[in-house]
Amino acid sequence: MQAFYQTADVLFPEVVSQEPKAAGAQVVAFSEEHPWQNLVPKMEEGYFYSLALFRELHTFIERADPNVFLAAKLSGFPGTSKTSGVLQYFARTNRPILSLNGTPSTEAEQLIGKNTLRGGEIVWTDGVLAMAMRFGLPLLINEWNVIPEEQRVGLNEVLDGRPLMIADTGEVLPPQPGFRIFLTENPYIPGMFGSRAPDDPSTNERSYKISCSYPPKEVEVEIVASKLQPLVTSTGADPSFIRETADKMVTVAEKVRAMYMGSSIDAKALDITMSTRTISRWACAFVMWAGHEKGIHKALARTLTEGIKSTAGRAIHEMVASEFGETFGEGDE
Repeated sequence: MQAFYQTADVLFPEVVSQEPKAAGAQVVAFSEEHPWQNLVPKMEEGYFYSLALFRELHTFIERADPNVFLAAKLSGFPGTSKTSGVLQYFARTNRPILSLNGTPSTEAEQLIGKNTLRGGEIVWTDGVLAMAMRFGLPLLINEWNVIPEEQRVGLNEVLDGRPLMIADTGEVLPPQPGFRIFLTENPYIPGMFGSRAPDDPSTNERSYKISCSYPPKEVEVEIVASKLQPLVTSTGADPSFIRETADKMVTVAEKVRAMYMGSSIDAKALDITMSTRTISRWACAFVMWAGHEKGIHKALARTLTEGIKSTAGRAIHEMVASEFGETFGEGDE
């Protein structure tokens, strides 16, 4: 693979629009065709990179010494670009990355590998971690704190950059240059997010910490407004209407986040929140329901709340009614 330096103004123009000084930031990119091309993430059209997330990932990926910081752990509420931020960084730089979605049933063989029977012979097959180490590829592990603690603690040596001991074959597999680990997790909040559990202190200290948050309101409004643009041609909507609607949608999301269990200790705290991703989907659904009575509510019901069947759903639709002046009740779904 041929690597070369590219500047942020070419690969991350929206970051430069937020901070002109970022234009000259050096980013390592790969030539357009290489042996691992099938592992390069798909470019997401319209993806907006926040300045804060770019700075964090750029600092870790381009500047951190892997002998000190081999792994980065991105933590934040749902939809704060923990996963998409990593994938789109690699997509824009045409760099490959492996990924695994953690679950409560994730086992060592998914990470390390296992013996399989092929053509009457027992053959060793690398797991995603062993493959990444063997070929010097970055690895993204999503839902890190859902994986059983014993599996996470078992990777402490790897997180320190030491070789992986494969007991089934006796192989000692050292990490090759280029191997890095990205871990993503929603915060551990007792009573929420199912079976999540905090890292053992011995595991937690082995990663570079990146805190992810929602973009500033003006950025979110721009993102949502871009999703509403089809209304200009389909209904003849005025640009000011697009902007006003996007602003109200983001305002609703901010109210929901303030009442979310992860942020509020109020007895009426909500058990669901609204991410930038959710607002964007709400906007896309509203384009579909434009012209229908109470379309703003119908779009939200199909995106997040399923109407007012739950206490949280009812509360969110009341916030929408307050912003948009349209009530919503039984039979309006």
